[in-house]
Parts: sequence; C-alpha cells; structure tokens
Amino acid sequence: MDKLPLSPADAGGGALRARDPFAAFVLDDASRQAAITAANQQGWTGVRITEGGIGGAIEQLGDVPTPRVLLIDVSDSEDPIQDINRLAEVCQEGTHVVALGSVNDVSLFRRLIHAGVDDYLVKPVTPETLTHSFTQLSRERAAPREAVTPGRLVVVIGTRGGVGASALASNLAWIASHEDKSKRAALVDLDLQFGSAALALDIEPGRGLAEALRTPSRIDDLLVERAAVKVDENLSVLCAEEGLEGTLHIDPAAIESLIDRLRAAYDCVVIELPRALVPAQSKLVASADAVLVIADYTLVAARDCPRLLKRVREIGPKGQVKVVVNRVGAPGHGEIKRPDLEKALDAKVDVEIPHDQKTAAESSQAGKPMVVTAGKSKAGAIIRELALEACAMGTTTKPPLWRRLLGKAA
Repeated sequence: MDKLPLSPADAGGGALRARDPFAAFVLDDASRQAAITAANQQGWTGVRITEGGIGGAIEQLGDVPTPRVLLIDVSDSEDPIQDINRLAEVCQEGTHVVALGSVNDVSLFRRLIHAGVDDYLVKPVTPETLTHSFTQLSRERAAPREAVTPGRLVVVIGTRGGVGASALASNLAWIASHEDKSKRAALVDLDLQFGSAALALDIEPGRGLAEALRTPSRIDDLLVERAAVKVDENLSVLCAEEGLEGTLHIDPAAIESLIDRLRAAYDCVVIELPRALVPAQSKLVASADAVLVIADYTLVAARDCPRLLKRVREIGPKGQVKVVVNRVGAPGHGEIKRPDLEKALDAKVDVEIPHDQKTAAESSQAGKPMVVTAGKSKAGAIIRELALEACAMGTTTKPPLWRRLLGKAA
C-alpha cells in the first residue's frame, strides 16, 4: 500500500493522479487522522490528504481528474451551499462527496443533501463514522445505477380570475410537502404582477423570480435557491409582485430552464400558469404529470373553459388532464348547471369542490391553506384527495453532485 502523505508539503505537492480512489481536504489534525485510518480500512491506495477546506479543493481540483470519493471540510465556509455549487463545476462524473462541518443543523444537512452532497458529518468525526459513510458509498456504486427521476410537475390553470386557482395551487403544494415529511415541494406563481401565492401563504414575495425569467442565461441552482421563499423546510414558493410601469417580457426558454432546475431539486413542483401564458408555454404543459383546469358554473367559464381545454388537449400533456369546478354553490356561481358546462366542454367534469364561505374566510385571514385550517371540512377533504392523486410522488433517486450541473449538458 502506498504511504499516505502526512505532511502539508507532501499532501499538497503534485497533481492528483487520474481517478484516484480518494482525496480529502480537511482543516484539523483529528479529521486528517480519521481520514487516513478510514482510507486504510477501505484499502485505498495512492490517496491524498490535504490541509485545506472546500476553497482549497475548488482551486486544486479545477484542472485535474477528481477522485471517486472526496472528503471536504466546509466548516470554514461562509456559504456552504454556494461553495458546493462551485465545487460541482469542477467535479467529474462519478465523484461522490462527503462533507464535514461544525454545525449540527438538520436544515443545513437537508440543503447540502439536496445540493448533491452524498453525506454530511458533524465534527469531531471518528474513523468508524467515516468508514461507515465510505462503505455505504461503495455499496451504492456497486448497485445498478437507476435513472434520476425528476420531481413531479403539476400545472394549475384558472379559466378566469376568481375561480380559486391560486388557493387550490397553494393547497396542492402544501399537501405535496407535508403528507410525507421527507418530501419537498415548490410552488411557482407565474403571474408576476397580480399573483396571490404570497398572500395565500402569508409570506413576502421574493425578488429573484422576475429577474431569473428575464435572463435565462443566469439561471443556475444558486439563483433558484435565492429566488425561493421558504414557508418551512418542506415548502418553498417562487412568486413576485412586479410593478405596472411597463410590459413584462418573459423568455419561454427561461421558464423551461427554471422548471428543470426545480424538478431536479424538489419532489413535486406545482405551477400556477396564467391562462394567457398557455399558448407560449406548450412545452411546460406537455411535460406536466397532471394538468388541472379550474372553472366554475358561470357563463364566462362556459365560454372560456372549452377553448382552454381544447388547447391543453392539443398540446398533449404526458399526464392526466382534469376539469375541476370550484366554489360550487357560491352566490353568483350557479348561472349554469353541470350538464350545461359538460355539453359546452364535450367532456365530463372530473371534480367538484363545494364553496364554504366560513372556512375560506378563515383560511384567507390566517394566511394558511384550507387543508390546514379546515382539513376535515367537505371541501378540504376533496382537495386533499385531488392533491394526493395529482401530486402522487414515487421514490426519487438523489443525483450525485456532478449530475446536477454536468449531467444536464450530457
């Protein structure tokens, strides 16, 4: 077995050889000794243990082949997620990263894992802990690699203003992110001037969404991370309240790029798509796992819903298209009957959600979805059932660090 370099001069000298099995960039002697012992126990030869954190790794690995397993100390990083994104840009396909840090925070752990890190360990770390982590990576590499499954995409389109599409979208996203606490969901409100996702969830709208959609070339994981406003650890929202001084110009390619990034990071992405954007967003609609067209029993809906539904079906989403009639029984929303709307649609209404003025008001005042404030109401139960079907999520295989950025170009 090759002797492991123990001195800083030896550790830092010379380039890493082609596809070494292991390299470590650590900041303290205890971590260095643990890495040496664990590497020996794995039988790895020709490895390098370098004094330095993630900054040193990014600098040294930029022009040389990266090892199969990389141990990185992020405890001196002011922004570990940003530095991990920078590291991803120099990592080759097949590199697995184990991060060391001094912060014992489940939030940081989850963010690092979703950023593509394979494991996060809190210092002081023992040889046994490292050995266990490395052994798990070896088992994963030996197992057949499964295709990375993008997060489920649900598109919600309101036939007209006032049918409750925004409230329904926020309920769907909430259920997708809280029915299973291990899942994360993102809600995207593409009405950049009059969207109400922020109001529905009692948050301040972010400033990054509009900027991202204006400049698709700047969309990356870091920009998406900053544009998202966290409701909690499971649910993030991308929305805006742009001014009315001028016309908004949104590049359709920017939305496509944004959604691709989100689907790589979240288990479910719920999009509230303004009806005016449907013609320009054919690719988005076509890639949806579920499309919900929201209507009510009014003459306006009877006029507009058939045209909207026809266009959606022409686009041909890969998933199911459902017509959802909301606010059934609300004053002024019973101008026509169900058979009249179905005749105009030449299709059946799939779901009816009854109007409940009291629970709707409580939900609005609390800034929480109806499934939270009145989940046991008839309307809440129907929405939950609809969400479980539309947002049904299978097991998602987390991509290794390199795949998030480099794999997209493959």
